[in-house]
Amino acid sequence: MKYAIGIDLGATTAKTGIITDTGKIVDYNLIASNTTDDEHLFINSLSDTITALCRKSNIDRGSIVGIGVGIPKGNFFGGTVEYAQNLTWGRDKVIPFANLLSRSTGIKCLLTNDANAAALGEMQFGVARGMSNFIEITLGTGVGAGVVVDGRLIYGANGMAGELGHCTVRPPDGKSRVCTCGRRDCLETYCSATGVALSGRLQALNTHSQTTLKHYKPEDITAKIVYEEALKGDIVSREIYREAGRLLGEAFAEFAVVFSPEAIVIFGGMAKAKDMFLPSLIDSFGQNFTEAYRLVPKILFSSLPEADAAILGAGSLVLI
Repeated sequence: MKYAIGIDLGATTAKTGIITDTGKIVDYNLIASNTTDDEHLFINSLSDTITALCRKSNIDRGSIVGIGVGIPKGNFFGGTVEYAQNLTWGRDKVIPFANLLSRSTGIKCLLTNDANAAALGEMQFGVARGMSNFIEITLGTGVGAGVVVDGRLIYGANGMAGELGHCTVRPPDGKSRVCTCGRRDCLETYCSATGVALSGRLQALNTHSQTTLKHYKPEDITAKIVYEEALKGDIVSREIYREAGRLLGEAFAEFAVVFSPEAIVIFGGMAKAKDMFLPSLIDSFGQNFTEAYRLVPKILFSSLPEADAAILGAGSLVLI
């Protein structure tokens, strides 16, 4: 049996797992991903985690065929992490991440964008199994996307294709938002966990807004709090999620026209709030998608546990 290390590296945690070539996660561990601004210190801690996992699972490091990493702003072609603004050690620079981790562990390493890794995992082990054309949308700290056309991930000329979360939308309130990428009104400024939290803070500060979000300090409001207040019946919190769904549906219709996918698969922490945003997403998608393109993509949710798709997909980079 072949083993690989799969790493799902996000803005909060790095989830590291040992996986088999049959898609089983033998064991995994979590470490914080944003506690230092020194990439070398972080990579060393990641290397120590891999060593500890192998020891705990009684797997010889020599039987590990490679390390696959899914990471924001990861460039498959160069093995680099490029201007990852949501990572304290990755801002404003290009880091030869795969090379550094390989050197630290003695194991070959490949990396790709985190959403691409999730798409690979979904294609091999999840609801997209057997599909040759689909889009994986990751709703987390940001909005990521892995685009699969004719059975292959799209990387583009520079390895950074498919950043659908940075397509721009029309501000629903007419007030522009600045994205971490430097542009204005990217999809993720409204529809990610960060975007929903920002909408909640703005409503809490709005003197004309009648919302239970005012019970919190604005700086403490998260997407989870907005969801919990929506569940309790707060109309403003519900509207925040409805608006996020509307914008996602509009964007999905645009993506479908360009890529003609069989399905758009939603994955990530924000998917837990689907009961709040899915109805408006479906309605908006239906209103904006033209039937002239005939094949109406299915809107699906990942069948894999939240951490698993990206870990499996990242590991598959070296198992394929």
